[in-house]
Amino acid sequence: MKKFLFTLIFVFPLSVVCLAQSFMGWEYNDRFFSAYIGAGRAGYFGELTNGKPLAGGLSMVNLGVEARLLSRVAARVQVSRYRLEGSDTNAADSSAHQQRNLSFSSNNLEFMLQGMYFFKRYNGMYHKRRNYEPYVAVGIGYTTFNPTADLDGETYTLSEYKTENKEYGKSTLVIPLNIGVKAKLNEFMNLNFDLGYRITFTDYLDDVSSLYGGPFADGSLQSRLSNRKDEIPVVNEEAYEQYVPGMLRGDPNNNDKYFFINFSLEIYLPRDIFKSRGGKTRKEKIIGKPSAY
Repeated sequence: MKKFLFTLIFVFPLSVVCLAQSFMGWEYNDRFFSAYIGAGRAGYFGELTNGKPLAGGLSMVNLGVEARLLSRVAARVQVSRYRLEGSDTNAADSSAHQQRNLSFSSNNLEFMLQGMYFFKRYNGMYHKRRNYEPYVAVGIGYTTFNPTADLDGETYTLSEYKTENKEYGKSTLVIPLNIGVKAKLNEFMNLNFDLGYRITFTDYLDDVSSLYGGPFADGSLQSRLSNRKDEIPVVNEEAYEQYVPGMLRGDPNNNDKYFFINFSLEIYLPRDIFKSRGGKTRKEKIIGKPSAY
């Protein structure tokens, strides 16, 4: 208890003072690392998009760390939580998709590493940076996904019911592509706008890809989740007759994709926050010299 009180009374305020001094020394040292937090909208392109790709409301949040490596080059690591959704109720009246009557929603996690390229060279020290810095980015990522659907007031994980007589993994590698711009707010902070597009290696973000599964037992959950045409009146008789086990349910020739529309607040971190043994900063250890600019 005494140790805790000593830490609280003496060490913690000292730590705060040291951190404040790191920030107060902003005119004397450049800062190569920054952290950001963002939020925005997520959407997807797949069998259940039907012209309305965006999920409702605030559907994506993220956290990231960025390191400026060269005059035009940076790297960043980011984790995002996002929601995707789609429904055939958005399809045109009397269309085949409206008769299909499928829907899904999915809460997902994404992890990514990207290299960033800035269109303009670094303008001196970080506090002298340009007011606007446009960039593009590409990298490698990994996302989880878990499509669910509601039926009779209950929510069901669709992969568990093999609606197309197939098992599929609930994660995939992705290729993240981004374009954005950083807007300087003050010496320490940026407001960033970023558009992200994800190429995936799966067609099951929405549980819909190829052929209707079955035959299943009449009235079973498998049958009802796989084929939901009977939940609505017949609006397209030709489609109604074709939506049976073994017939086409989706488009297996095109993998699903998703995207982000994101605003984030970025803050530049004190130069010595990532000090390693021997006193060198992480950037010096990687690049091999005090400044890459």
